[in-house]
Amino acid sequence: MLDNWKEKITSNRKYIFGSGQESGPIWLGYRTESKETKGDYNLIIYKKGAWVLHMLRNMLLDLKTMNEDRFTNLMRDFFNKYNGFKASTEDFRKICDTHFNMDMSWFFNQWVYNTNVPTYKFSYKSIKKPKNKYLVKCKVKQENVPPDFIMYVPILIKFSGDRFARLRVKITGAECEFNLPLLPVEPEEVIFNDLNSVLCEVENIDWD
Repeated sequence: MLDNWKEKITSNRKYIFGSGQESGPIWLGYRTESKETKGDYNLIIYKKGAWVLHMLRNMLLDLKTMNEDRFTNLMRDFFNKYNGFKASTEDFRKICDTHFNMDMSWFFNQWVYNTNVPTYKFSYKSIKKPKNKYLVKCKVKQENVPPDFIMYVPILIKFSGDRFARLRVKITGAECEFNLPLLPVEPEEVIFNDLNSVLCEVENIDWD
């Protein structure tokens, strides 16, 4: 379902020859739909809005235990505080600030007040180190968004025997490189944007 919605969001009014008027941001609400942009209210408010909640959920997910209590508590607090009242986007952001223990303006500016969707080109290579350890170097090229665009993206490291590990990395800038923690065995595969956590396009490329 997420993949289906992502395809509709990223391909909206992009044609074989040219493209139409760009979709508006989520915060516009019903104003996203007009005679020239029919269907945008359902696409942007409900489908992209659901994607935004999914991204917040996965950013709060405990990658070791897969426990979702932090996101559940966020939504419960928002419901309890504004049940029976009108709540604004900024009201919701303030609840997010509390549960993320940080100012979440950067996230809302990117995903709610703006329309950019990043494309990531991901590559990695394994290097054998002394004592049979492996260093995995990763490189991410970030496109179709401003250079200061920020996102926290989960990575899945798959080993033989159905063993795996997960971690979350901060991606910003046109290109960034980082090393995974030193590994006891060589990974069979490294998957960028695990759990379909970020609304984006991912292209796996060779290390250059």
